[in-house]
Amino acid sequence: MRTTRIVLNVALTLAIATISLMCATATAEPTPDAEAEAMHPPFIPRIGK
Repeated sequence: MRTTRIVLNVALTLAIATISLMCATATAEPTPDAEAEAMHPPFIPRIGK
């Protein structure tokens, strides 16, 4: 029972890591719009209101 749980945890961790890696590589190519948004974020939190 303990070995099964370890195997499931490893499989789940690998799946999450693979999905996050795929998402990271998919959005890794920055477009000029993305660079402009990074320099001027569309949402600026207002402090002290």
